[in-house]
Amino acid sequence: MAHGAEAASGSRLEPAPAIDIKLKPGETLKAAIEAVREKIADVQLRELAPLRKQSQLQAVSEYLTRLALRARPKIGFDARGNARVMWAEDMVAGKDDVLGLLAFALGPEQLLAAFSRDLELEPEPCAYRKSNPDIFVMQCAEDWAAKNTPCPFYGAR
Repeated sequence: MAHGAEAASGSRLEPAPAIDIKLKPGETLKAAIEAVREKIADVQLRELAPLRKQSQLQAVSEYLTRLALRARPKIGFDARGNARVMWAEDMVAGKDDVLGLLAFALGPEQLLAAFSRDLELEPEPCAYRKSNPDIFVMQCAEDWAAKNTPCPFYGAR
């Protein structure tokens, strides 16, 4: 394909800028590439793993704080000095808006305490429960052997 050519899907392909790779003293190109691949695999695995409870609480806290800031009304005054509350346009359009108003009125910390109680009841997420097609899970040998014999209950496999 020519420089800057159109791809079949309508997207435009451009050449990537050249990268200046510097090897560590005594490092081979093959070893450097393997190290980068391992780092990429590490990042991908971390992205697949569910959040730990502490990270979940942090994410909920940040979310509630954003909602409270978005829902926060402004106080204005007219020429006579009368106060007036000014809301964002179409303020209550969904559940997030209601939650934002509660977070503004009560404070995100109060709502976080309520969500924390619910999260505490949940088991700690397991990093390996999420499916990854590149990771093979082996079945316990005892179970496998017991269920792989021809018998009237399991049949031949």
